[in-house]
Amino acid sequence: MRKKFEVINFIDQCRWDASCANNYGLINYAHSDMSDDLKLLTHWISYITDRQMPFEQIWEVGGFVFSDMLKHYKDFGEGMNVLLIGSPLSFFEEKPDGNYTFKSKLLAPKDNRMLSKNNRPGGEAVSFVSRFYPSDYVSMVYTLHTLEAFNRDFIDYAVAIINCLTNATYSCKDLVRGLAYGLYILTYDNIGQPSKEHLDDPVWMENAERRTESILSLLSDNKAFQSRVQRFYERNGQYGIKRVWCCLRDYIKSPEFGKEYFKHGLLCRGVDPALVEVLFSDEAKRHFELPGDVWNNNSTFRKCLLSDVNLSLKEKGMPFNKLLRILYERESISIGYPEQFDATFDFVPRMCEKNLCNICPFKAVSVHNEIAKICANNEDKYCTVAMISGGYICKCKPDQCSLKGISSL
Repeated sequence: MRKKFEVINFIDQCRWDASCANNYGLINYAHSDMSDDLKLLTHWISYITDRQMPFEQIWEVGGFVFSDMLKHYKDFGEGMNVLLIGSPLSFFEEKPDGNYTFKSKLLAPKDNRMLSKNNRPGGEAVSFVSRFYPSDYVSMVYTLHTLEAFNRDFIDYAVAIINCLTNATYSCKDLVRGLAYGLYILTYDNIGQPSKEHLDDPVWMENAERRTESILSLLSDNKAFQSRVQRFYERNGQYGIKRVWCCLRDYIKSPEFGKEYFKHGLLCRGVDPALVEVLFSDEAKRHFELPGDVWNNNSTFRKCLLSDVNLSLKEKGMPFNKLLRILYERESISIGYPEQFDATFDFVPRMCEKNLCNICPFKAVSVHNEIAKICANNEDKYCTVAMISGGYICKCKPDQCSLKGISSL
């Protein structure tokens, strides 16, 4: 497993190569003057809807609608009215057939390419329906209601979480775990399975008020918050919060959301620079969990990756993200870490689904295959291995290539 962790470390570094913005998705913001905080909040709200839908629709259509909604929520001072069903200010509307849609106030610009390719014509309000919109709607209501107590500011809320964790004994691991849990309770804790027939019930706003009070109380008591975090992890709750880990990963690793928005926002709000450096360190990333996904649970990929690993009967039936954490700690892996296997989102459809084992970098660490035939090995070229296996554009670095020492390259 050591060499396979080294392979995913190579692939993941190509994925987040700061020199090329093509390697990570960009949100289709409705307004050009969005603040850093609102860009982060748009990202967070959009990720709520990231379940069994094409990601292009979420970021290109949903991103437009939600960024417009959040601009009204904060900058235009409309607050919770943006989600109050029946309000003329609401971005959540009932359709004639009894279903609901999220709908922008801003009309689609005629030159917005992302909307055009998703069949959203210029000059009309943009609609977006998430696959699980009843629970997504409730999550958004709860989230924005709690943020009312934090100046409608997502980064202010993150600072409040961090303040619960910065005592004399905090560690890098505590900081990551606590931040993940604090973000989880903002949006996903105890949402249930609301039905569309009851979305206009005032109970959701009443529940939001009680929920906000509970969160404020918890964040005012450092010991109680830390105890709640510990209990959450003892129950393995960290393996069931995929969208939290996706977002936190982006806020630390993405050249756009990380350094430009989140890191800058924390520093501007007075968070200790030394603590911020800890949060953005390589050590912190080792405590991120892999977001559980159909791609990293793909049977072909999983069988290949674990082909030379002795597993107990219990381990064979484990979710992949939990199993990876166990193997990572058992084998004291020093290069690579579990979250990096999220690159399977790009890797599996391009490689495993097409049975390209003969040029697979994971296969190349244990058997001689033909991966050398697709290697550019030329610093004037792009890395063809990264391009073929993940769709990533990054420069070929022959003298610094970590794959050369562990594979049949």
